[in-house]
Amino acid sequence: LYIASDLEHIGDALVTVAYQYKKLEHRGKEFTPEEEEDLKSVFSRVEKNYLRAIKAFATENKRLAAEVIRDHPEILKLEKRLRFSHCQRIRQGDQAVLEVSAIHMEILNQILAVEHHVVGIAQAVLGII
Repeated sequence: LYIASDLEHIGDALVTVAYQYKKLEHRGKEFTPEEEEDLKSVFSRVEKNYLRAIKAFATENKRLAAEVIRDHPEILKLEKRLRFSHCQRIRQGDQAVLEVSAIHMEILNQILAVEHHVVGIAQAVLGII
């Protein structure tokens, strides 16, 4: 039951990410290359954890589930660094960054929400919850 709920929340978060990209497109705006790379880097880390969590669930592999949980703090550190970098670009007066800042931060928030639910799946595999 926990895993089904986490999967549903992951889907909801990804729908929100897609909506934010549509909003960006509708406004005729783009992320700077740095901003886009930041989002890709955190997304790829979360995607890797997601795939491990799903495999851990499907195969009842506790070692894989533990790896997901062990990697979580590193993803949180990455997220904090990316937020700091984003704020630095705003402080430097980068108008392109400022114009899409709310969308960028919402996408980052949703990717992090996915990560939290991925950890929830791993915790369920381990019997922690």
